[in-house]
Amino acid sequence: MISSHCICPSFLSKNIADADIFLNIFIGKFIFSGDQIVLDKEERLTTSYITSLEKDIDGFNNYKAWAKMLEQRQAGKTLLSTSGNSNSFDEIVYKTISSAITTFSKNIITENNNHYVNFINEINRQRINLLNLQSLTHHSAMLQIGKNPTYLELELDVEWVLQRLGRLTGKDKSEDDYNDYVRDMLLSKKYEVKDQTREGSSSSGQGAGELDIIIEDQQNLFSIIEAMKLNCVDSGYIERHYLKLLSNYNPLAIKRTFLITYYTGSNFSDWWSRYKNHISNLDMRVFVAGSVFDSHHIDEQTTSFGCIKKCIII
Repeated sequence: MISSHCICPSFLSKNIADADIFLNIFIGKFIFSGDQIVLDKEERLTTSYITSLEKDIDGFNNYKAWAKMLEQRQAGKTLLSTSGNSNSFDEIVYKTISSAITTFSKNIITENNNHYVNFINEINRQRINLLNLQSLTHHSAMLQIGKNPTYLELELDVEWVLQRLGRLTGKDKSEDDYNDYVRDMLLSKKYEVKDQTREGSSSSGQGAGELDIIIEDQQNLFSIIEAMKLNCVDSGYIERHYLKLLSNYNPLAIKRTFLITYYTGSNFSDWWSRYKNHISNLDMRVFVAGSVFDSHHIDEQTTSFGCIKKCIII
């Protein structure tokens, strides 16, 4: 599974001078793979890397060679994020990886997990992995991730399930019929799936809400999937689903949720264009009470299937 790595300065300074680690991890794992390296646009990480190696000639020479190879890799290999108003090294790393705009699994590469004790609740909520040299050396990091769901894996599996649904079902089915198919197919892929689960609060505020599908990870809430059957841009219906996903039915503020539309009209391309325009102009403060942000960004992404359109709201 492709990942995004933010490397703690203490990990880099302790290990980059070692010839075996430099070849197998810094080159093999971090350079010659599809993984991303996350840096901050404020360049605090780069500065701290250099500063930590000022008395280590071998380490500094290896770092210069590594940084040069990283620079020469294809676009997207290095992902620039922001470290905000961070002060300590651990806060710089945490804020940089937390703010990174990516659908890949996020990892902090650290020498000591205890450095991140002040951020552990958010690290767990955002499903950021704390990895060390042992997990990287023995490749157990990827094995561990593979045993549990990742957001990218779930996203790709949902795409695949929906293209199968588009091929196998007709337009006379109900929304519940479609949801049952999605649920069963995700179950077949070994996800912990529950459907029509009563959690959170209903749109009226009276009683519990009824979720279409939830994905769990070892009985902990991992993601929420809501679905709607549409043949037009029904603004009220769409906005009620956003409210369910982002507030009413999501009291734990799960980081990634999915809203599926089963389109049953006659002009998908026209509907998709109008739908994107509608959600681009939504005021997200209506759906996420108390959140502080300036704006939201709509990122349309390609899929492997012509019948599937996808956009990510960040």
